[in-house]
Amino acid sequence: MNGILVFGNGAGGALDPASWGLGNLADELARKLGGAPVAGALVGSDVSAAAAIWAAGGPDRIMLIEHPSLAAYTSEAYIAAAQAIIGAVQPRLVIFPHSTDTSEWVPRLAAGLGCGLVTACSGLSAENARLLAVKPVCGGCIEASYAIEGELQMVTFAGSLPEGRRQAPPGEVVSLALPLFTPRVEWLADMANDADDGPKLKDARIVVAGGLGIGDSGNWLLVEAAASALHAAVGASRAAVEMGWAPSARQVGFSGAKIAPELYVAIGISGAQHHMAGLARAKTIVAINSDPNAVIFRHAHFGVVGDARLVVPAFLQRLTELRKQG
Repeated sequence: MNGILVFGNGAGGALDPASWGLGNLADELARKLGGAPVAGALVGSDVSAAAAIWAAGGPDRIMLIEHPSLAAYTSEAYIAAAQAIIGAVQPRLVIFPHSTDTSEWVPRLAAGLGCGLVTACSGLSAENARLLAVKPVCGGCIEASYAIEGELQMVTFAGSLPEGRRQAPPGEVVSLALPLFTPRVEWLADMANDADDGPKLKDARIVVAGGLGIGDSGNWLLVEAAASALHAAVGASRAAVEMGWAPSARQVGFSGAKIAPELYVAIGISGAQHHMAGLARAKTIVAINSDPNAVIFRHAHFGVVGDARLVVPAFLQRLTELRKQG
């Protein structure tokens, strides 16, 4: 087995920006492994347009499986598709984006193929032709390095990604058939919950999140008001979710969503490692906290030391004034 296979996301024909970064990460590893070939993979019901986009500036070859059965997510369908692609490419390493879905079906895939897997990696490196994966453990308090053994190795990646597109001739798109599989569940309907109101947390360009530092559930309206004013998604720390101030779908961190917003506003969030593990790809972090020694300020690009109950209303008032002037 040789080379690296990267699974991207092209749902609805739109290529997830993280797919470019995963391809770049694979290119960096390939150079350290002596120029190993890199291939991409897309699986879904409507991903051919995304495959063409990715091939124009990404891996040299894009493996594509497109089928109506992949419209509604079931783990059996994605496992069958991935097995077919891996069998065709015969890679040494397979990189998946870390998500709620891949957290379910990729471990089952790895077990079925009898290969090593490290999930939620924050870093990958190659030393003396040996692959090393780094990930947060113990709730994000410690980083551990894992050497993955075996001919076939897998990771789900949740860390920061190199940006840009390769300047190279367009790659080849290779279509494969979806193998027969036996579904264990039947998809009946989509049911939205309250967390689906407003921008989606996973894809949002701006996220406003709150933590215990806002004081109580009544002050959570400040987080929602700031998010509304900035046309942002609402996020939450684990502590805020456990207090019942926000639904679990809003949780950001090691045990929640791993996001990559251009702007992340943290209101009353201490900055514990298990929370920051979800922000490895955030471009700019703004922190508001009454504790000047809060860990969040070590990570923030901009910070305000003050009571959120005073700072946020003042910010919203000033934002309204500036918009009226503009």
